[in-house]
Amino acid sequence: DSDTSTDAAPTWTYTDNGSYLVTLTVTDAEGKANQATHQVIVGSTPPTITKVTVSAPKYNAGDTIRFDATASDADQSELDSDAYHWTVVFHHADHIHPFVDDITGTGGSITIPRDSHNVDTTWYEIKLTVTDDSGLSTTKSVGVYPNLVQLQFTSNIPDAIYTIDGVPHKGTYTETGVVGVERVIGAVSSQFVNGK
Repeated sequence: DSDTSTDAAPTWTYTDNGSYLVTLTVTDAEGKANQATHQVIVGSTPPTITKVTVSAPKYNAGDTIRFDATASDADQSELDSDAYHWTVVFHHADHIHPFVDDITGTGGSITIPRDSHNVDTTWYEIKLTVTDDSGLSTTKSVGVYPNLVQLQFTSNIPDAIYTIDGVPHKGTYTETGVVGVERVIGAVSSQFVNGK
């Protein structure tokens, strides 16, 4: 509101509701200055996300997961559908990958890939951020986890090499996998095993 202070930690009471930019300017002894700006919203509260639902809490690779939500704001009669912004994050081992970041509206859907990146420790985080007209936002997340199956691979010739998604194995190999993931199984040609 154009008022100023030279105190290091001033306080100020705004008398009118609205959005204000507070700017701090720091100047050193040589006259060099730098600024930082922060937005203050007066008389508004963040929206409330009342419910986020997903079509299934567990998935098979290839499934389409649908999601929707309801939210309200005490300062607005109704939130527009463009107030809802969805992102989906793929959790893989100890790191994450962006999966989808462009869904707007009260709901949407994703299709889980069938590729071998879906392993027993992966899951998807469906995240909703709702932003009101004053710029305040609230975020809520829901996790969707895979259905798992125990897989066993073996060869009728124990010392022959076979591949699973390009990785060589011998004998019997067991792993926990995600239901619905498509695997590529092959055999190296030609092989000599026990003189044959």
